[in-house]
Amino acid sequence: MQTALSEKQEPLGQHDVEVGAGKPNKRQVLLGSGSLAIAVIEALCLFFVSANGLIVLLGGASITLAQGAVLFHSTAIRLPLLSLATLGALLNLWLLFNAWRLRSAPSARWRKKPLEPKERRRIAIVTTLSVLTLLFVAAELFLHHRLHGSSFARTLVPSAQIEQNFTSV
Repeated sequence: MQTALSEKQEPLGQHDVEVGAGKPNKRQVLLGSGSLAIAVIEALCLFFVSANGLIVLLGGASITLAQGAVLFHSTAIRLPLLSLATLGALLNLWLLFNAWRLRSAPSARWRKKPLEPKERRRIAIVTTLSVLTLLFVAAELFLHHRLHGSSFARTLVPSAQIEQNFTSV
């Protein structure tokens, strides 16, 4: 007695052996889609579990580095760094202005080529960053003056004075 399944089966022919021949049926597509969906969910889960550990690490590092920032905010370090940033930004702007002036000179017109987009981008980025640096330095000096009474005031308070301030309150 033969079953309905055995009646419908055909012997394997040459065309059935080829890999990748024919379209997948709906069942194969459904199984593949389900596997892909589960893989995406697992990847998202792994990402969030890993990010959670990274967030804890960043939080701990930021607390630790916040105490170290007090050292870098001392006048002996802050003012030379602000001076170097200002000098670097002004040097960049002067070099860009000088290059523009030399390119625009009448004696350079015969060999003047249009700037490539890459060079234009570089000039725009350098100009923007230099102007931003000068604005940040000015803002830091202004805010330091508003908070401490002088742009050049000492910001480190000795620990003995801190303890006196807390005990006197």
